[in-house]
Amino acid sequence: MHESNFDEYRDAFVATAEKFGVGNGLDEGTQMGPTANNRRIAALTEMVDDARAKGAEVLTSSERLGNIGCFFKSTVLANVPGDALIMREEPFGPIAILNTVASLDDVVP
Repeated sequence: MHESNFDEYRDAFVATAEKFGVGNGLDEGTQMGPTANNRRIAALTEMVDDARAKGAEVLTSSERLGNIGCFFKSTVLANVPGDALIMREEPFGPIAILNTVASLDDVVP
């Protein structure tokens, strides 16, 4: 995301992510179902904790939902450093990363 319009985009993105209905995919109103298994919940939690420890901002709650099933709340991270685990491994879960760039040359060498 270009740094000149990051704040506006971030706020809209977070507001949308917080509205996602998480639950049984057969239930009306559900927009996002469960992760594959309990190991994925642990991996997502580890990735968020690692990103936070390395300076990322957690813009939405990042937690398991309930005690039944493998549900993880929609999570938005910002300003995630390149050495964070989530920048090197696929999360396979509902985590979005919002980082800024100053120019196209920053992302396309």
